[in-house]
Amino acid sequence: MKEERRSFREQYREVAPAGHLPRSIHLGNNIRFRVDKTPLRYGLSPGDPARAYRQDGYSGPSVLGADIIRQGKVRSYSNIEDWDTGLSIISYLNLAFPDEECVCVMKHGIPFAVGKASSVEEAYVLAWNRDPIIPFGSVITLSGVVEKPLAERINQVFIDGILAKGYTDGAVDVLRKKPDLRIIQLPNLRNPIDDYGYEVKSIQGGMLLADRHKLRTLRPEDIGLQSVRQPDEYILRTAVFQWIVNTHVRSNAATFGDSNVTYGVGAGQGSRVDALRVALTISRDRCPYYTRWGKNKDRELVLATDGFPPETDSIEICHEHGIAALMSPKGSLKDQVILDRANELGLLILYPESNERPFTHR
Repeated sequence: MKEERRSFREQYREVAPAGHLPRSIHLGNNIRFRVDKTPLRYGLSPGDPARAYRQDGYSGPSVLGADIIRQGKVRSYSNIEDWDTGLSIISYLNLAFPDEECVCVMKHGIPFAVGKASSVEEAYVLAWNRDPIIPFGSVITLSGVVEKPLAERINQVFIDGILAKGYTDGAVDVLRKKPDLRIIQLPNLRNPIDDYGYEVKSIQGGMLLADRHKLRTLRPEDIGLQSVRQPDEYILRTAVFQWIVNTHVRSNAATFGDSNVTYGVGAGQGSRVDALRVALTISRDRCPYYTRWGKNKDRELVLATDGFPPETDSIEICHEHGIAALMSPKGSLKDQVILDRANELGLLILYPESNERPFTHR
């Protein structure tokens, strides 16, 4: 039995042969993707072959353009996908909050924790400490340079990999003590995205191809108001922050928190109110920020969801958990009924002026 376990672990670490996969892919209009020189350990599941491809002529920030400081275990399909989502979130947050640093904790395709602050270390502490269980085994993306004190914090926990704008020599020395930790840097991480690219998904006998959604709600001025009560600048900035994170969460999605950190995330639920319940109730049990907020209520919390609430039940559950504002697109047949109930409860109803509905189904 011991020999079998050892053999499985060794197999798990091996790179699945992928020579049968194409070396380049053409989408027409002179758009070509060439296989990346760094192999992937496996695809969606261990043992499944996979390759990564770079787009010719792309000069913006990309996980595939990152410098590998230390490989650790060879990267997998899901590592690349998680880092890419973290990079996208940080890129949008950089546009919305250019003077702040951001950290994204990704696991299984979901941004379970995102924090922003005046320093990278502060943002990391906010993101990592939002839940005592979820972050372990995650990958993290950081918008700035990792210095030795932050590296020492990171080394106290188990993560699969780290992508940052850069590292000091002292930080790299510390991080190298974890033999399997993947360490990559992307010096142009804070540069604007110059090409939002495509979503590609294979199906039986074919494939789906679509342009990636480009977010249009990045400033307080991009937010519309339906409620009677007027929001202050804090609520609007919080709504922008939670909206950016929410648009990278698998639909039906819900995220909530304050202006600097997500308290809870509900992802991929069959109904919208279930997404809200997951985000709110798990956070009530496990998020220290939410526990602390419940004692002093020193700030107003905003919940963002990627589609309109079809019934007033979403309003009721937000009110029950002390949410000050709900950010969602308009479009329900019961918009007025929902608004009337929200006004009765004192809940602000916000929406993107563009009424964008960026559903994510990764």
